[in-house]
Amino acid sequence: MHSSDDDQPNRPPHNIAEGSSPRTDKTKVSSNKSRGGRSTRRGRGKGEDSSSGEESKSIDRKSRSRSPAYNQRRGGGGGARHSKRHRGSSAQSDSQSSDLNDDDNKSSSSDNNEDRDSLENKKTHHRSRADRGGSRGKSDRKKSSKQVKMPSLEGPFVQYKSFIEMQRDSLSSEDAQKFYDQYKADYKHKQAQDFFIAHRDECWFREQYDPLQSYKWKQEIMQQSQLVSQKFIEEFVEGMSSSKAQTICLDEDANFDYQKLISTDSDEVSGSPLYGFDANLRTLYLKQIPVRISRWDLLEQLRKTPGFVSFSMSEPLKTHDFERYAWVSYDSEENCRHAKEQLDGLMIDKFKLYPVKSQIQRKPIRITPPLVEDSIQRDFELCKRLISEKFDTEKKIPSSAYSSLIEICMFLSQTQQLDLLLLYLRKVHSYCFYCGEEYDDERMLAAKCGPQHIRNTKKVPRYDYDNFQQYFGSKSFEDKYLNAANERLKQGAKELQSPDQDSLLISIKEQYAQKKTQEVTKNQIYACLMCQKRFKSPEFVQKHIFNKHAEELDEKFNKSIFEKMLKENYMNDPNKFTSSYYQTGQSSHQGGGYGRSGDRRGGDQYKSGNRYGDHGGNRYDRGGDRDDRRRKEYVDYDDPSQNAKVANPERQIVSYDDLF
Repeated sequence: MHSSDDDQPNRPPHNIAEGSSPRTDKTKVSSNKSRGGRSTRRGRGKGEDSSSGEESKSIDRKSRSRSPAYNQRRGGGGGARHSKRHRGSSAQSDSQSSDLNDDDNKSSSSDNNEDRDSLENKKTHHRSRADRGGSRGKSDRKKSSKQVKMPSLEGPFVQYKSFIEMQRDSLSSEDAQKFYDQYKADYKHKQAQDFFIAHRDECWFREQYDPLQSYKWKQEIMQQSQLVSQKFIEEFVEGMSSSKAQTICLDEDANFDYQKLISTDSDEVSGSPLYGFDANLRTLYLKQIPVRISRWDLLEQLRKTPGFVSFSMSEPLKTHDFERYAWVSYDSEENCRHAKEQLDGLMIDKFKLYPVKSQIQRKPIRITPPLVEDSIQRDFELCKRLISEKFDTEKKIPSSAYSSLIEICMFLSQTQQLDLLLLYLRKVHSYCFYCGEEYDDERMLAAKCGPQHIRNTKKVPRYDYDNFQQYFGSKSFEDKYLNAANERLKQGAKELQSPDQDSLLISIKEQYAQKKTQEVTKNQIYACLMCQKRFKSPEFVQKHIFNKHAEELDEKFNKSIFEKMLKENYMNDPNKFTSSYYQTGQSSHQGGGYGRSGDRRGGDQYKSGNRYGDHGGNRYDRGGDRDDRRRKEYVDYDDPSQNAKVANPERQIVSYDDLF
């Protein structure tokens, strides 16, 4: 039974306009779809025929229901531009897919219902967009709160104040300090890495950190100490009745003017009763030695000169392109003059020597604070242990030298006994007992600690020394040199070991020897794969490899292992040079590096490097009277972790608590 259109009032009419074919109408629908469903609703709102709009919408829905893939790409109702802008909204997609399913299973609703559905879809779309934006904003804020902007390690060092100002988000004071300390450590490590790469092939760097060259120089120091020990015993001990030991006196003389010893014209510092070190006596000075010249190149030529005694070389000067200075000592003034004539104009690797007589200004004699009355015997026993248990043992000095010292002490007073051992420690082992410092030779010791270190003429009773605040400085001084001596005794004598005997290197070579051992006949014959020689046991093969193929093993493994040791030695040195650490964009003499990492001198008069060169040395160079190792460390007064290092307690520290 056919029903008329009037029997179905809810179904919209499917009329096709006159003069148009179904094909033409589909083309219009397709064009309408390309503009989006919103244009249909917008046109209907402007007064277009509602039936025509309903007809287009119905055809559009039917075509979409017949293409699920298209329906999925479109993301539901709405135009292409609308779906492309808001694709990915789960709430909108669910709502639109639900609308499409209802349209396929039920009849179309009235115009009011469609308008209400359209309005609801708009609200749903805007809610989903707001939800997406809000959740993304919260996520970004949560992520950015954990991010800290770290300064670049390539540029100048950033101080604490600038570090805080560059942060976009607030940080707690604890987090700020933690991240800033991390930045400082990374920056310092980066500077050290850059310096290592730039200078690792220079002679001074190799001499200081290369394990082979360091071992070679320690052997040289050992031989020199053995020679000086023998000369000391001959000069101060042998011939007991007429020995110089009885003339040694290291107590301050209240009636003597020690300041006059600073003059270059005075020679009393090296004579009785101080027997200190005279840096100008029988000494030649070599200036501005470039980095390509090693100490071994110089020693080879200096040993050919008559009367040669010793050779000392300064550490490199960073402000002078790491040039070095050297001093050569001779046994007499006559031989010193002959050596100057022989060395003048000598070429060593395109470097011409111009030695001059050393005329540097001496440092003053050091005087201890007032010491306690009963310190003489205690210090004497401590010096005996340092000589017998530590220094003489390390440098393999014959025990007869120590026995001679103890024997001569029987003829000396208690104070003279201590003075003899103090002088022995300075001249033979380059160790200042009252400073607690040890150097390579006596010249370096005199440059850092003065030509001699004597005791204050004032003696303090033990009760006053322990109970009165006025002797606090003396107490601190005493604790320092006693702790230094006891620490060396605790460490014990260190045996000088060749780097070839390094445990890691030996282990690697043993593993390699095992790999080069081949079993030819089970449990009977074994062969060396390096030369095919056969043995009865694998132990014999490995012993053969170490003895007969030692050069091949060294060439294969030593160089790589020693290069790693070179870098480790440099990185572990607390006083190493680095590349402009803590320089804040200023020149080095205005606010540059500290420790051993920058320029410690200010002023233009020190830039040329030869202000005192014509007179036998710069009084401020590394081998002279001052020590780069003792520079004041850089203090960032804005860094809370540096507050304890502030020397002036009245200096107000800047607080940034209001920024956190």
